This record gives sequence, structure tokens and C-alpha cells, in this order.
Amino acid sequence: MEKPTKTAYSFEVKKEVVQRYLAGETGMNLAAEFHLSSKVLVKSWSSVRQVLFHAQLLAGPPRVRTQRVPLKDRVGSMNGPFAQFLLQYLERQEVTCARITVSSLATRLAHFGQFVTTIDPSPASPAQLTRCTHIEPYLVSRPRSPNTKSSGILSVAEQARRIRATENFLREITEWR
Repeated sequence: MEKPTKTAYSFEVKKEVVQRYLAGETGMNLAAEFHLSSKVLVKSWSSVRQVLFHAQLLAGPPRVRTQRVPLKDRVGSMNGPFAQFLLQYLERQEVTCARITVSSLATRLAHFGQFVTTIDPSPASPAQLTRCTHIEPYLVSRPRSPNTKSSGILSVAEQARRIRATENFLREITEWR
């Protein structure tokens, strides 16, 4: 049985991957295109630039990757008044929460919003949601939800995170009234 060897990548390949990553392409897409073992490799190559700058081997600091997906895009394909309500909620969260927290919250609440607007496009606000028509069917559907990053279903931990995000959303908007 042969022992697998590590793949060696040329400097030019690493440079192109890092430049495209810093320009805004995702590590996952670059890893797939260049047949890399994972997106972590892309991030580690990008981090090398930072180390070289601090070791005074690069003249200037590396560009910081600042591309941010707008909240409107994070909410996804939802349209209508309920989507607008979710956006307002997330914009308010940006005031008190870290950007990454709001980003992950947007992803998790987008799944809830898409589920609600698919089964009933009429609600304009969460006040029009009912437990039997909207909330419980969403909770029941979680164990069968597909994982968009892999071919399986959601992990139990991700199911719980989505449910907690929805729970907090509903609790907080109730407190707004």
C-alpha cells in the first residue's frame, strides 16, 4: 500500500489563489477550482503575507479582505413585507452585535423566513404568524432540512442554532411592542 504524498503547489499558483481570495472570491470556491484539500489552506496562504510583512520582508501590509455580503443578499430570495421586517431586525442587530454574529443570524433567520413565506406568503410581520400554521411546521421540518454545504441533512447542533435564532427573533420582536 502506497503512502499518500502531499501535493506541492508552485509559487505562481499560491500567488494567484491568494490574490483572488483577497479580491473577494471565497476560499471554498478557490479550493474546489485548484483541487486544494480545503479552504483552510487558502486562508493559511493568505496569512503568510501578514507574517512576511511583520518580518519586514514585504514593503507594505497585505490588503485586508473586506468584502461583505449585504444583509439584503444574506436574506436570500425572500421578497415582500416579511423580508423587509427581517432586514429591519438584522439592521438593528448590527448596532449591538458583532458583524459575524449578525451575518450568521441572517443566514439562520433567512431559512425561517423562506420557510414561512413559502407556506404562507401573506404575513407582513411576525405579529401575523400563528403557532400552528407557521412556527410548529418550521420546527417539525428542521430534522429533514438539507445541509447546503454538504450532501446530508443538518447536524443536530445546526438545527438547534437555527431554532435558537428563531426563538430569540420572536422573543425580541415581542419585546419591541
